[in-house]
Amino acid sequence: MKRMSQCKDDIADENGNTALHYAISYQEFEMAKKLISLGVDVCAANSDQVTPLQLAIANRIPIGCLDKRTADLGKRVPLFSICLDSYDCAVNARNDKVLKALGCNRIRSDDDNRKLVKMLLDAGADVNVKDLFECSPIHCAVYTGDLELVNILIDAGADVNGHNDLGVTALHYAVLCRNVSMVQLLLNRGALANASYNNVCEPPLFWASMLNWDNGLDVIIRTLLEAGGDLNQFHSSDLNYSDSSIFSDSDFLQTPFHYILMYGDIDLVKLCIEKYNADLKLTGENMDENDALKFAVYNEDISVMNLMLKKGITKCTYGLTALHLASLWFRPQHVQQLIADGDDVNRLVRGDYDLYSDFTPLALVVDNNTFSNGATQELYEALECEMDRPNAAEDRRRTIKVLLDCGANLNQKIHERTALEIAISNRPANSEEPDDAERLIIEHTAEVEARTNEKVFDEYNLKLINANPRSKAYYEKCQAELTAMRNSKIEGTSITYFSVLTKPLEVVARNFRNEKFVQEFEVNYREAYPVYAWRLKEKFEVARARQQKNERALFALSRMLKFADPSFLAFETVLKYLTEEDFDSLINSCTV
Repeated sequence: MKRMSQCKDDIADENGNTALHYAISYQEFEMAKKLISLGVDVCAANSDQVTPLQLAIANRIPIGCLDKRTADLGKRVPLFSICLDSYDCAVNARNDKVLKALGCNRIRSDDDNRKLVKMLLDAGADVNVKDLFECSPIHCAVYTGDLELVNILIDAGADVNGHNDLGVTALHYAVLCRNVSMVQLLLNRGALANASYNNVCEPPLFWASMLNWDNGLDVIIRTLLEAGGDLNQFHSSDLNYSDSSIFSDSDFLQTPFHYILMYGDIDLVKLCIEKYNADLKLTGENMDENDALKFAVYNEDISVMNLMLKKGITKCTYGLTALHLASLWFRPQHVQQLIADGDDVNRLVRGDYDLYSDFTPLALVVDNNTFSNGATQELYEALECEMDRPNAAEDRRRTIKVLLDCGANLNQKIHERTALEIAISNRPANSEEPDDAERLIIEHTAEVEARTNEKVFDEYNLKLINANPRSKAYYEKCQAELTAMRNSKIEGTSITYFSVLTKPLEVVARNFRNEKFVQEFEVNYREAYPVYAWRLKEKFEVARARQQKNERALFALSRMLKFADPSFLAFETVLKYLTEEDFDSLINSCTV
């Protein structure tokens, strides 16, 4: 550092870095201030066109500050890549190597850094200078999360709507950082809610809607809407989608509302429709208003799907019903409700889209093996990586189980193949274990056969099993476990593990009156029955919850009818005729 201070003011190294660049990189603020006071060129740019002002700000950007899910998706999916590219542009000015070497002890305070920024500006630093990627200091400042710093730059004349070479503005960056306060500040200081640069990138509202998983950007979306964001502004995707997707049209026109249908809760969706005139006619090649259902069914909030159904939108363009879409998107709760409401679990897709024509709900979810090692990059892109969500693999398993439990026909052929055959064909060649779908189908079949003493698989599926050694071995393992379960009683009771697995929920729930059953159930079932252990545990916990609910309902009923003993047998008879809504109403009446 001593040598640095002795060199001529504007001498630069091979990368164009001056003494002032080095002083700022190494957090030597006193030296930086001295150099500025001596009149060094504060506008000198290095080979990346980074000036001392931009470096001073970029070095305040936390390493790894971008949301992990955004970063992961941006690496694999073109639709999200512009977000990651814009982040890379902004942090390019940051000297990560030096910052890591310095460690936390040498990093100066935000207040010190603001004073340095003001000193650079007072000395004539250009607040709107752009680097090699056309990023300006305000772009970097947004990533610091420092509202005061951003205000300093705007007060100095920073162009709040200036864009980088990707067309990304400071408001885009604030959305990407999920920083509500920063979004509000920028809008208050003149940022345009519909800012986009020659349609190079989508407007900020599009980004907020697209990144709104778990409804985490709800406040930002509402803020942008209040500021004039256009829900129906199209962005034409240039992705080369795989034909394996219902989003296969490369000219698919996307709007922010598409993503609000996918991620927003029912209140946000209704707000968009009722106050901001969101257009349910999702215009685009090969699309019509029915395609709103396609996006709504993906939404975790089942109320959004129900709203579309209430509006009479019951199929999407390709002939897929809500049940087909719920299966394709791995939404077990949606599937459960639709079947309970009377939808046919074996309904075939009827439409002009050949790939899914004549598919059943089960075939759709079995065929969508996005998570297997054999899933292609094209399939991820085709689904816009929407299946790459937390717990999606578990949701797929639960969806398959719901369809099987509700009577999906395993012997029905889809384009000359059964669901089991599709599952086997999707198994990676080097895998020693069945695919989740194959495993669930075999487990379910063996259980039903053991419970009813009737064959489930027809001759075609049995030949398929026998022709695949791993499938056959798993089928036989399931049968052996079930036989052992039937012959094994839980210690100190007359209850078998088989009865826990196969008896109706209400019957299993009554077992919880037996303290020995509760104490001994979990002693050895995991080791004894590894295949069906998860099903046993699931049934056990659901039955426990049911019994607890029954007890609360019985207590409420006894208070209502002024009986001292809630175990009065007649009360249990009453409970048999109550719906879930009746149960909840009865219990709530006692807690009010």
